[in-house]
Amino acid sequence: MRVPTEPRNAFEAFHSCGFLIVPPKLCIKDMTVQTRDESVNGFMVGTYFSCEVCAGKSAVDCIVFSSTELDENNIENFETVEFSFHIFKTADRNTIDDSKPVVLNFN
Repeated sequence: MRVPTEPRNAFEAFHSCGFLIVPPKLCIKDMTVQTRDESVNGFMVGTYFSCEVCAGKSAVDCIVFSSTELDENNIENFETVEFSFHIFKTADRNTIDDSKPVVLNFN
């Protein structure tokens, strides 16, 4: 997975922030990538991210953080973001891999 080193504004109509995610061309079957165990600045927050990648293709998608949960925790800037990826076959939902935590620091 490729994760840029700085946050991007995403889906401004929904007042959320996100990161661009680029799954590599590494699968021979359709797969879906989702996030798990997401936190921002040490606070657990939910995200909206489910990216389907067709066999032999790549995709660009965005992890979106709920503005409600960011507001509830008084998060105005991303200092540290942590999450992991859950990757599974789209057709039967069998797990391909669960990544180690990804930690992004913006200090």
